[in-house]
Amino acid sequence: MLGFNDMTPLFVTIQKNIKDDFHLLDINQIEPWVFFNSGKPMRVKKHDGKQISYEGGGFEGSPQDVFWGKYIEPFIEEIAVKQVNSAVELSKSKNINGVNVLKEAEMLLYGEISKVFSKMAKIEQRLLGKGYPEKVKARDVQPYISASSEFVKALVQSEISMWSTKPWYELWYEKNKFIIWAAGVFLTMVGLYAKFK
Repeated sequence: MLGFNDMTPLFVTIQKNIKDDFHLLDINQIEPWVFFNSGKPMRVKKHDGKQISYEGGGFEGSPQDVFWGKYIEPFIEEIAVKQVNSAVELSKSKNINGVNVLKEAEMLLYGEISKVFSKMAKIEQRLLGKGYPEKVKARDVQPYISASSEFVKALVQSEISMWSTKPWYELWYEKNKFIIWAAGVFLTMVGLYAKFK
């Protein structure tokens, strides 16, 4: 696990991107369920674009099964793939070793995944408690967190195994191309001067 002082220069960018995606997930896919018992229609779209719509009735049964039945996971997986790919591309474009950037992205994704399922458990508790959430035992969300985290772990490990860190001399060359070019021009000029002297 990386410590605060070990963060890569891309940490803040990766963190913002991941938080932004999970914020949209919260607003579009989780928050609407808070109003399930409000008496108004509750509508959200599944990851495949099919609409989920409930009006009236309780949360128990079909709505509860849908809520916990692989409803949120495809969205989480899509965010994970997008953010891991983004971490790789940013690392390459900024010439930074992507291994540590990927580990940071993994850690940040774990944190957001935990928040998603914890919030879902609280929503379920409120809906089942009908105003008295403390009377309903909170669902154990650890299996959901673990399953999504395993997906992220496999994704990150796959990218890390494909990451090829360039040898130090290639990195040095990329950072010092101008010096090498200038030295080449200088040596050519010296050679021409010596030849025609």
